[in-house]
Formats: sequence, structure tokens, C-alpha cells
Amino acid sequence: MNRSMFRLSMLLTAIFVACGPADVVTVQLDKYAEARENQSAGFASPYKEGSRLDALYPEVRGVPADWRQTTIYFEEDFPQLLYQAYHEGLLDKELCMRYFNSTSWGFDTTSCSARPIRALKTLVAGLTPDGRYAYLFDTDGDDDVSDEKVHYFEADSTATTATAVRIDYYANGTILHDSTYLRPRHKSYGMLLYCDDVSRGCVKVNGVKYYVEACPRLAWYDDNTFIIFENRDTTIKCHLKEYVQLGNEYYLIDSLRRDGRELTLVRDPDALEHPYLQKGFLPYPFEAQTLDGRTVRFPDDYKGHYVLLDFWFLNSEQSVDNIRTIYQTLYKPYHAAGFEILSVAIDFAEDLKVSLPKLQITWPVIADRPDYRLENLYRVDRIPSMFLLDPEGRIIALTEDLYGESLAKMLRTLYPDVPVPAMPDVAEN
Repeated sequence: MNRSMFRLSMLLTAIFVACGPADVVTVQLDKYAEARENQSAGFASPYKEGSRLDALYPEVRGVPADWRQTTIYFEEDFPQLLYQAYHEGLLDKELCMRYFNSTSWGFDTTSCSARPIRALKTLVAGLTPDGRYAYLFDTDGDDDVSDEKVHYFEADSTATTATAVRIDYYANGTILHDSTYLRPRHKSYGMLLYCDDVSRGCVKVNGVKYYVEACPRLAWYDDNTFIIFENRDTTIKCHLKEYVQLGNEYYLIDSLRRDGRELTLVRDPDALEHPYLQKGFLPYPFEAQTLDGRTVRFPDDYKGHYVLLDFWFLNSEQSVDNIRTIYQTLYKPYHAAGFEILSVAIDFAEDLKVSLPKLQITWPVIADRPDYRLENLYRVDRIPSMFLLDPEGRIIALTEDLYGESLAKMLRTLYPDVPVPAMPDVAEN
């Protein structure tokens, strides 16, 4: 269903309406199939017998006998498969808990159901008798593809249409039976599965109606899911656990059910008083020592100034190029007008002391290794990562607004009386 049809259906049938500034708003969402640009994909591995984990995977029946070069692929919720196999007596406790007890794995048994659920997606691919590359999804989860519709790959080994495939989720002690729209693409190393799920609904907050859309980044709904609130006047894009301003109220996007069909918002009248890594919010405060031995209290030491907090490291070509060209060009003229830079390098102090003279950095630098304290505090997931604060100490711009020439444009706006320095040619990120 395209967006215009969706909006028409919302006008005819309100999925959910919240009137007044409710403290908790629950938005019911319906799921649709829609391919999107720049989608990430899940990965389905080709099944090979002979592993100690064979018990996790079912025997797939109904594979066409006249197909050649047939391969069975599974994309699984591995922790769930592991845990339920142990509870079914198919796997010994020692092997199961070896995974869950691993400090690097990041999963625990509380997120898994002891009762068996459909925690994998099955695809069979091969060459038909007429030489076409085809595939079958196990859409009903019965481990039998004899009753499934045959689909064909295009010449570039991609599929153009999505197929609804049954999948179960376990969340907060409840098993959710659902389906997800998948579109495969064959690669030499396995099968990519694009999730074409888009969940849409409608909510009315403080008398204003918003269309709501949730788009998973990978093949499932998680904290990286894009949440979009849209009406005639505005479009707001954010993620789970971020704040969204609806009317004059701030709501925390608290949770999205694992099947993508229920979104919960929690009103927070004091939102702007909490540190949060979004525009308009206060940054996380910290105290650290710079390489020259000074103690910096951020952001308090920079009140009254625009300040750029820059996360980078020596082995990042983009970071170093940004420093040598953009920062070196902008810092001197704008620093004279009150602009500041505080760099957090994800490097050891001894390495920085050797390299910084070559970079001619004259602003304060903090070495964040070996404990990565500030990187973790600011949840840095890309390098460089940047936060620009205004003189009141609030975030006014993030990395996507600040890389390369974008920072120069921002500073020209903030300091209109400073002569514009000639900028070098720098590729945008």
C-alpha cells in the first residue's frame, strides 16, 4: 500500500486517537510491504550438515527433486534457537550456556522463550529443469515447501517482490505470532534477505493528527528502527529511545513491540532538562584531562561560547583530513570570535603526543583510550562524530550537519561579522 492510499484509509478508519496530553500514548500500527532505498539486509546462511548445532535446524521437506544445485538457507534468531533446543533436550546444557556465559556475546536467557517458537526463516533456492534460478520460502513455518509458490530471481540474482513469511517473536514473556515481508538477493557467500516491512498508524496528540511510520533498519524491529511522525506541516525523523516533540509536548519514544505493531510514547514535561544526544537537548556532562594536563569540565567550561565536540582517531583518514583542511582553516578566525573545539581522540596519549605536532592542533585534545569512557558515554558509532553546542550549552547540530563544508556554512551563519576564510576542496561525507 502506498502512502497516499494509507492516508486515505486512516481518514476513513482511525487506528488510534489520543486526546489531550496523555502521559502514555499507545499507537497501534499495521504492517505493509514496501521496498525502500538504501536498505540494509539480514543474512541467511547456507545449511551444511555435520555441525554440533545440527539439532537447531529442522529437516526441510518437499524440496523439488528435479532442481539442480539446490541449497537450503536459514536466517535465525540464534539465541532463541539455542535456548529452546536445550529445553527440548536436543542440545546439552554445557554447549548452550557456553554461548550465554560468553562476556562478548551480549545475550542472556531472559530474552528467550523456553517454549519452542518459530525463530527462523527458511528459503530453498536452485536451478529449475529449464535452467532458471528459483526460490521457495517456507511461508507457513511447517518445514515443508511442497505447497509453496515458486518465485524466480532476476538476471542480477535479486527478487523484485516481497513474500510474507511466518515468524514468531518473544517479548516481555509473551509469544507474538506474526509474519515479515522478505525479498532475497543471492550472493556467492550466502543469501541476503531484505525486510520490506513498514508499519504505519495514526495518532492524535493535543488536537494534532500525526501519521506514524516505523521502518526497520535490518530484518527486524529494534533500537535502530527509524520512526517518522508526519503531518501537513512537519516531518520528524527519529529512533527508539529518542524524544519527539508533538505539539508543545515532548514524548520519549519508549518502546516498539518486536513485531512492529505497537509503539509506546511517554510524555516527559521535563525532557529538556535531561542530557540527551539530540538537537535542543543538553549534552552528557563529563570531566577529563587534556593532553597538556588541564582539567576540562564539559560543557560548563564552554558556557557563553559555541563549541564543537569532535570524536576522532588517528587511523581515520576522514578524521585527519577534516582536521588538516576544514578545522585548520576555520579555527583561527572563528576562535578569535569565541568559537571553541574540544577533541576526543579514541587513541592512547603517547600516540597522540607523537602525532599532534604534525597535525598542528592548537585546541584541547583528550585521549580516550584505554577505557573508552567518553566514547561509551556518547554512544559513538561512527568516526568522526560531532556535536555543536550553543552558548547556553545545548546541542544545535550533529555530525550529519557538520561534516566538511557544512561546518563552514554553519559558522558563517553563527558569526556573520567574521570574514569568510577561503575553504579547501574537501569531499563531503
